[in-house]
Amino acid sequence: MRVKYLESIEYQAIGRLKAIQGNVVLRKDFNDLGSYRQISRVLKGLIAEKKLVKIGAGIYAKAYLSNTPTSLLSKTALTPPSEKH
Repeated sequence: MRVKYLESIEYQAIGRLKAIQGNVVLRKDFNDLGSYRQISRVLKGLIAEKKLVKIGAGIYAKAYLSNTPTSLLSKTALTPPSEKH
């Protein structure tokens, strides 16, 4: 998210996100930064940049990239036990 101004809601939200120690972030953690619609736009932007993942209504988790390559997952690991040979 490219931030133009240090006083912007986006910049403040990114700072707030970094300051939160846990992995779970609630929408109400950002309520004092702006209106409902402004916060919605900021959260959607953070989701688009893959900094947040939406878990449920008003519940988000901090996102991070795994060091494990996805090619290590095999089809047998993902199939139910009844379908394995």
